[in-house]
Amino acid sequence: MITLSGITYSYPNIKSINFKDLTIKSDENWLVLGNSGSGKTTLLNILTGLLKPSSGTVIINQQDVYQLNGNDLDKWRAKNLGIVFQKSYLIPSLTVSENLLVAQKFAKLKEDKRRILEVLEQLQIIDKLNHYPKQLSVGQLQRVSIARAVLNKPKYIIADEPTSSLDDENAEAVLNLFIKQAAVNHAGLIIATHDKRVKDCFQNTYQI
Repeated sequence: MITLSGITYSYPNIKSINFKDLTIKSDENWLVLGNSGSGKTTLLNILTGLLKPSSGTVIINQQDVYQLNGNDLDKWRAKNLGIVFQKSYLIPSLTVSENLLVAQKFAKLKEDKRRILEVLEQLQIIDKLNHYPKQLSVGQLQRVSIARAVLNKPKYIIADEPTSSLDDENAEAVLNLFIKQAAVNHAGLIIATHDKRVKDCFQNTYQI
């Protein structure tokens, strides 16, 4: 379960953002809606331990996220959260397989090539196993990012604006991919977007 309580964040020379309290159960799918610049990415960064709030607490599965520091926070995040950023942030000098091995190592998990093959097969990119990021299309890069996010069987999959630059057909395909991967991996799903096409696919919405 995720509990956000009393969260605020203050940027220099900008009025502070006050976020409504929120509780998310482990098997729920949630959509975070808001216009561009409303604070969606800020909220996701706070939720994932990447940006410390000015006030308030983030509790995920009974862990107060901001009571962790440094390597402990990084290790906890890698094991419990699967994050899909707006950019892929893959290491360009490593193949798809090697990038995923790094994700396992970062979480202090044993190397599990079978799991890597399983995830790439689910996402229909197993033929890209030995390709480098520069050899992949935008859609393939996104699928590799999703593979990295679900690889370590996180408790939650969290994605920032995954459909905003896509046409209707591809937006629907990517959204279905996220929902399917959350179900397959028994993970909660949180997607932040200003793309209102996504709204009908979610029962739970958090408006900023």
